[in-house]
Amino acid sequence: MHPPIDEDPQASVVRQLRMQVADLRATNDHLTATLYARDTFLAMMSHELRTPLSSILGLTEILQDAIYGPILPRQHEALTTIGESGEHLLSLINDLLDLAKIESGHERMLLSAIQPAELIATSLSLVQPLALARQVCLVASILGELPQIYADARRLKQILVNLLANAIKFTRSGGEVGIAAHADGTRGAVVFEVWDSGVGIPESQLSRLFLPFVQLNDVAFAHGQGGTGLGLALVARLVEMHGGGVALRSAVGTGSRFTVTLPMEAQIIADHRADEGRGSTDAPLVLVAGGEHAPVAHLARSLLAAGYRCAVVGAGMAALERARAEAPAAMLVDRHMAGLGGLEYLRRLRSDPALAGVPTIMIGATTVAGDAERARDAGARAYLGMPIHMPELLAALAEVIGGSRGLT
Repeated sequence: MHPPIDEDPQASVVRQLRMQVADLRATNDHLTATLYARDTFLAMMSHELRTPLSSILGLTEILQDAIYGPILPRQHEALTTIGESGEHLLSLINDLLDLAKIESGHERMLLSAIQPAELIATSLSLVQPLALARQVCLVASILGELPQIYADARRLKQILVNLLANAIKFTRSGGEVGIAAHADGTRGAVVFEVWDSGVGIPESQLSRLFLPFVQLNDVAFAHGQGGTGLGLALVARLVEMHGGGVALRSAVGTGSRFTVTLPMEAQIIADHRADEGRGSTDAPLVLVAGGEHAPVAHLARSLLAAGYRCAVVGAGMAALERARAEAPAAMLVDRHMAGLGGLEYLRRLRSDPALAGVPTIMIGATTVAGDAERARDAGARAYLGMPIHMPELLAALAEVIGGSRGLT
């Protein structure tokens, strides 16, 4: 028997890379099929749930209006509970579908000029019944004249109503919930703050609060409050779609304060795909991972103007494959990218010999304790919260790449 012939080292590496690419493609195809199946299932279930729910709500209204004859006070109370439960179920269905559409990249916004003061008044009127029922006082404060903002009115109202309703939910009877707003001229943004005098949130919960299906577990008053944990996750995604950021400060026993910073003009691009810059071919290439369906894609335009080459590479396994093929000088990674998620994406980069040395900057819509540390633990060189200020981003890129490109 002849001894085995040693395989050429270079051929062995090529063979292993081809096997890895084949595995990545198979995984990506599986993820794509899974997401399609999920979206199809949600669309079907939405229709199947809404049809009987519409009948329940409609018939409840008819009975409450005594169209079929007089009803007793206790019967009216029961019908009120049925109606409120039905409306709550409908809102959960809407939140779930909204979150699914946003994360799959199928959600589009309708932009228009909005007066923030009117938006605040409308949002307060929508949560007023809930505040009265829980005996919570609502307070509003607008500092100075607020400029109009260009954004999606329905989505902005959804952001504020979700934050206000959440604050009321975790504030005891006799407490206060407030909303304040002011213009930030230096950043070209309007800042909304929703605060409460409620139970507060433990530091151990802060980093998880904007994740889907996460509820508070450590706060005694939170037990029995219900909900799916979709509200704050949806807020974070909607703020991110506007190119803004949401921050949270809280402590047990002192209440919470959510700060939403929105650019006066939503930084949305109609075509989420950005081709490589047409500048010098020796310019550093920056890949935006996960930005194909997120507002971080608008950064590509600014980076092109600053002298970089830039491309948006989508999310998930396909983004890893593209990054390996492009050999970028640096990468911007969306914290909330679909599929793998930003942190897991960073870990995969660091475990890949071909990509381990590529410097990365993570971009996130939320600013809570520990976000930057988690990003660095996963391999990021820096963490920037939205809204992104280009001088800050260009300085971070110059630092991780080396040199001074984009700073002049």
